[in-house]
Amino acid sequence: MNVSSSRRGFLGAMAAASTVGLINGRLFAAETTAGNGKVAFRHIYSQCLAYKIFCADKAHPDKNLTTFEDALNDIRVIHDVTGGLKQVVYLVGWQFDGHDSKYPAWSEVNRRLKRPQDPDARTSFLWLAEEAKKLNACVSVHINMSDAYETSPLWNEYRANGLIVCGKDGLPYKAGVWGGEQSYLVDKAKEWKSGYARKRIDALVALLPFLRESGSVHIDAFGLIGKNEELRQAVYGVFDYWRGMGIDVTTEYFDFELAGRLPMVYHLNLSEENRIKYPADVICGGGDGGNQRHAAKPSGWAHLPEAGCLYEEAWGVSIDRDLGGGRNGTDGIVGKICTRTLPWYFLNRHCALACENGAEVYRVTFSDGVESAVRKSDRHLTIREKDRVLVDGGDVFMPALWTKGEWFVYSKAGGTRTWPVPDAWNGKADVRAIALSDDGRSPETVMPIREGNLMIQLNPDQAFALSVR
Repeated sequence: MNVSSSRRGFLGAMAAASTVGLINGRLFAAETTAGNGKVAFRHIYSQCLAYKIFCADKAHPDKNLTTFEDALNDIRVIHDVTGGLKQVVYLVGWQFDGHDSKYPAWSEVNRRLKRPQDPDARTSFLWLAEEAKKLNACVSVHINMSDAYETSPLWNEYRANGLIVCGKDGLPYKAGVWGGEQSYLVDKAKEWKSGYARKRIDALVALLPFLRESGSVHIDAFGLIGKNEELRQAVYGVFDYWRGMGIDVTTEYFDFELAGRLPMVYHLNLSEENRIKYPADVICGGGDGGNQRHAAKPSGWAHLPEAGCLYEEAWGVSIDRDLGGGRNGTDGIVGKICTRTLPWYFLNRHCALACENGAEVYRVTFSDGVESAVRKSDRHLTIREKDRVLVDGGDVFMPALWTKGEWFVYSKAGGTRTWPVPDAWNGKADVRAIALSDDGRSPETVMPIREGNLMIQLNPDQAFALSVR
């Protein structure tokens, strides 16, 4: 089947392919550029690690805290393990008493997260953002523009100005209960039209001026438009206003209406067809935590905009589970980087051309001779680049393309394995080997190359960064 050359052609090819279980597509890169030909977003999210650090929970405001100093340590560990992969880090629960605390207000930094030597928590937050830059990390915030609580300093003002969604009885409409507290809904259209949304955004950027330099913000549960034209224009306005300040917006789930405005989501619940139609340089995602295709009890909340694809690992999955307090911090980060982010980063650099859902194997074909395959019986993943095997189940030997020539080798189960060395290493007698752990990197040792191969013995969950001298 020929590769489609236009969106209309793609849709026709997709309809024809659905009867034979084969989907073809091509890269549509135009949506990643602005009208002036410049890149539309501050970061290339498909080539960095965007994740959340959970700092505090309002339901238990004094427990399981990740302070600003703790957050910097997590950032430093990831920097050291990866060898400097760019990070975009969103802090959750940075405000008031923690996550979901006192929205729609964002006017106070959580005092429990401050450093002892600083006069206030805001000073500590500014310190964190500055220190993180030294580790190739951009620190930002996780916020919410949808929810409102009666405990918020802005509740009375928003209520008086008709900015809270009300029922037919004129009373505020009850939404979810989060952290043990009843939430209500901000009327997005009215907030935007009245200027209050811009006022709220301006105040946050004044409070945390490093947001302009970090160039990104994560808005929780935001941007799903539906068929409401007034809401559509409000959401477009919010996204464009942030972007006009030089700040990208990311959120939890994709909305087809936001293609070109939204560069990254935490859960990329796209079908196979739409993963080809919307490649990683148009929209990329974190991990598979929201995927509903294999869920025993599908969640209506996470079923957005689609249930997802059948085997997300064949397309690449990164980290979409928060680090931080009560969540074991960076424990197991080496395995997550080597089995998730490393292949995800690599696959994102190649255009997905076709997907075949066979009886025993699910296969995705990418450009440049790259192919991923999932054996359905046990979800054994294989990734190849031409004749070279890069991932074989829990064994990984592949380039860390953000570094200057490093390859990571990792084994989930452990054991001894021989890997052919990359072409650039031919003729070398040995390689530098740096052990990776959840504390960072160890001093380098040397591993011999014999007849173009590396024989490596690894313990379970052990990894090395390898490079030639």
